Amino acid sequence: MKHCSIENCERICKAKSLCAYHYNQIRRTPTYQAFHQTKNRCNNPNNGRYKDYGGRGIKMCDRWNGMNGYQNFLEDMGERPDGMTLDRIDNEKGYSPGNCRWTTYKVQSLNKRSYKNNTSGIKGVSLHKSTGLWMSHIRIEGKGFSQYFHSKEAAIQARLKAELERDRALLKTVNN
Repeated sequence: MKHCSIENCERICKAKSLCAYHYNQIRRTPTYQAFHQTKNRCNNPNNGRYKDYGGRGIKMCDRWNGMNGYQNFLEDMGERPDGMTLDRIDNEKGYSPGNCRWTTYKVQSLNKRSYKNNTSGIKGVSLHKSTGLWMSHIRIEGKGFSQYFHSKEAAIQARLKAELERDRALLKTVNN
C-alpha cells in the first residue's frame, strides 16, 4: 500500500497521492479553489462559464490537467497571494505556466478580450455610425473618456496612449 506524499504522514493514500485528511485540507485552500475552478470551466461542458473558456478552445495545459496536476500547478505558480486571482496574460491562449500570473482583481478586469461586435479589431476603438468618425474610448476608475478622430489609426494611437497612462497609474497604486 502506498502512503500519503505529505512528509511524516503514514496514512494510506486515498486520492492524488494523499491520504483522505490531507486531500480534504488541500481542497479548502484558496490556491486549490482557483485551480479547480479554472480546470472545471475549461473541461466541464456543464459549467456555466464553459462557453467562454473550454467552449471557445481555452484549455489547461497537460502538465496541470494530467497526473499530479495540482502539485505541478502549485510548483509553477506558488500559493495564491491574498487578494489575488489567476489571470491569463494573453486571453486567446490557454492556462499554462508561461501564460498565467497571480494579479489583483483590478488588473485582471482590464485584461479582457474584445467584444464580438467590435468592428475595428482593437479594444476601445470603434466607428461612430452617425458621425462617420473613429472613436477611442477608455474607462478609468469608473469614468469614461472618449475622443473622435478622422482616421482609425489616430483613434488606435489615442487608445494605446490612454492604456499606457492608465496602466502606469495603476502600477503606482499597486506598488504603494
